[in-house]
Amino acid sequence: EGGDGNGYDLEHPKRKSGISLKGWYRWVQGTLRRFPWLKTLYTIWCWISLLFFILGLFLYRDSRTMLVQYLWSFYVMLQFWFLCRSKTFTWKQAAMFMLLGIFLVIPVTALTLLAAHGLFGGDTRDTWSQAVLTPIFEEVWKLLPLGLFLLFSRRASSMSLADYTLAGAGAGVGFQLMEELTRRWLNSGIIGRTYGYSVTMLGGETIHWDFWTLFPGRFEESIFPTIMSVSHPVHTGMVALGLGLAVRYRKRLKAAIFALPALLLVWSIIDHAAYNGQGSLPDWFMKISDLTGSGYRTKGVFLLMLAIGLVLDYVSLNRVKSRLPRMEGEGWINPVSELWYMLESLLTRRERLGSVMSWTRERRELGFSLLYGNQEAAALQGDLQTRMLKHFRAAAGVTAALLVIAGLAGFAAYFQAHVHPADPACFSCMFDSLQNWWDRLGFWEKSAIVLGAFALSLMFVSFWPALGIALTAASIPASGHEIAKDIRDPKRLLTPENAISTLLALALSRVPFGRLAERFGKKGGSRLKDWLEKLLTRKRRCGSTT
Repeated sequence: EGGDGNGYDLEHPKRKSGISLKGWYRWVQGTLRRFPWLKTLYTIWCWISLLFFILGLFLYRDSRTMLVQYLWSFYVMLQFWFLCRSKTFTWKQAAMFMLLGIFLVIPVTALTLLAAHGLFGGDTRDTWSQAVLTPIFEEVWKLLPLGLFLLFSRRASSMSLADYTLAGAGAGVGFQLMEELTRRWLNSGIIGRTYGYSVTMLGGETIHWDFWTLFPGRFEESIFPTIMSVSHPVHTGMVALGLGLAVRYRKRLKAAIFALPALLLVWSIIDHAAYNGQGSLPDWFMKISDLTGSGYRTKGVFLLMLAIGLVLDYVSLNRVKSRLPRMEGEGWINPVSELWYMLESLLTRRERLGSVMSWTRERRELGFSLLYGNQEAAALQGDLQTRMLKHFRAAAGVTAALLVIAGLAGFAAYFQAHVHPADPACFSCMFDSLQNWWDRLGFWEKSAIVLGAFALSLMFVSFWPALGIALTAASIPASGHEIAKDIRDPKRLLTPENAISTLLALALSRVPFGRLAERFGKKGGSRLKDWLEKLLTRKRRCGSTT
């Protein structure tokens, strides 16, 4: 793409070729060089957090519960990481999609449900809420991280099909991590400790975490099962892969190819809705679910699609193999030979393993950049400003629509019954019970959970994402009652101070209004600075005369 893959133009280092934070990164690096004691402080903090985490594993059951769910989620992510052989993403990039599933998808889903119940009333235990709204919103919003990446990253044009799968699966892993961690914490009573956190009286175990299973975490009753739903990462990964196929072959197959990801999304929603609403949804809908396999065909279709995607990726790479570096004696570039080189380095010279893994990934990244990135980037440079302006206008339109929806939601809340929290069937229904559990914990238990989350996250991501996970682990349960009150009574959000702050935040942060605010802030700030300097000068003169 003429860039380094992170949004920068290598030929013109001072010119940004995308939305980036390189200036911020350089500032942080310069600060660390000027103040080396910050690294020492960071090291001490990491060791203290790790110590608290280890102590928490022995002293507090909730810390062990958190570790168990983290390890299961990490295991699922590793399975996707290993199967997506043609990936060009680094582990850090894949982990960022996982973090977006936690920090972005879950809040957006909860806010959407808040607006829906404010507009239409009802109860979160209603069938239309659990089996209609929740599946639609969750399956759609889990694609939000990938959508943002496609819109605002120039590297998106050179993604492999495996990258699409990994991005969707990562967001699904993050979403499922917080959902299942919340379930484990809430269902930690005698029954949960004895039989398992997902055991019900009539259905038996309903959420299955099996080590020897591909993509564990499926939803299925163990007593007379008739329907199932695969885990969140499988659904989102399948839809994301379909979207990648549509983007890759849109020029050859025209717009009709985009029917593929749309149908896959509908299939995922049907599987999710049928499982949530079994026994409550009408017979005609359950017959549609039966035609799609009642959830039992989804994983097989996804694996078949993934195999086809890998074949297409490596066939594409071999079209430019003459321009790519290869090992001595290597003919066709294929995943088997790449795995063999990694295994050989592991058995002979283990210090080379990391270099070989990076080399094979960077070779794939170079190949896809040569195939798709350069041509598309050159075609996009001419109308980049026009496209970005369209996105900005669309963002402004969405902002206006959200304001209207929020207003209607608050207005409807005055005339409709309260929305009460239901049993823990979805993440947005658990906030009240979550804070009740959190309030029962002591100070040291809370500290062990927060610092344990930080220490455990450091194994997988860098400092700032790990700190974000730790703070989220404390802020969500500590604010459970407030979030639940907002969901039950959206008119709370329409108090004068909240309305004013929301409007100001939207006006100042949304494009294109943000430019006007930025200009006003610069002019006003300079004038205020001049006025303060004159005032201080006068005071100094008065003080010297007296």
